[in-house]
Amino acid sequence: MAFIGFGCDIQISTNGGSSYATFGQVTELTLPNFKVKDVDNSNIQMANAWRTFQGGLIDGDVIKFKLIFAKANYNTVLSNIRLSTVSGSNVQFKFIFSDIVTTASTLVVSGFINGLGGMVPLDDMITCDVSIKVSGQPTFTQGT
Repeated sequence: MAFIGFGCDIQISTNGGSSYATFGQVTELTLPNFKVKDVDNSNIQMANAWRTFQGGLIDGDVIKFKLIFAKANYNTVLSNIRLSTVSGSNVQFKFIFSDIVTTASTLVVSGFINGLGGMVPLDDMITCDVSIKVSGQPTFTQGT
């Protein structure tokens, strides 16, 4: 069954996942585009002239979302930009999907906020563009 983005949530944990806090009002979310490195294992003694490859390490890419500007939400993002750089450890991010079941599906990733920007239009709401670099393997838990 297909479902829409209405009701999804993005949360952050700075204590290893013991507790999470909602970022704020998110209007758009782009999930990571996982990429596997192409490793060329061709050699000069191959039987034919076709390159051969194998899969390498997986890059978790970047998660992007658009946040409606509010002072407290902006401050949360801003204060967490340098957190992993200063402490040397990543924080946890939880994405809760609105798949209309008893227990919602979740995607939990470790990473750090690596981008913060936004738009301040004359006659529309102010938004912040936030990006998170995924570090390590995400955990997806299917809702029931």
